[in-house]
Amino acid sequence: MMKKLLTVAFFTAVVFTLGQVPSANSLSAAEPKAGERKVVKIKGVDFAFRYCPAGSFNRAGQKVTLSGFYIGETEVTQEQWEGVMGKNPSNFKGDKLPVEQVSWNTCQE
Repeated sequence: MMKKLLTVAFFTAVVFTLGQVPSANSLSAAEPKAGERKVVKIKGVDFAFRYCPAGSFNRAGQKVTLSGFYIGETEVTQEQWEGVMGKNPSNFKGDKLPVEQVSWNTCQE
């Protein structure tokens, strides 16, 4: 669970800090199809995103409604992390491996 939270936090930081991933509405005039793939180059590194359409569901008796959004296709790779953050803290090295050894606070930087 913590790994997924860190992935979301990192992508959120990249998106909001660099402003590279536009909203779903600004990408095209028509609503994207579920699972539609977009690749954005940030600091020379490709980041792949998939579209999740708007919808509602019940959680603990509360109705939750989400607008459509793009989310990272994979966990953050070491290549992606190093491209944005400038260093790779991982113990198990490999460009396509997920980054590890990062904290929630580091993702907020």
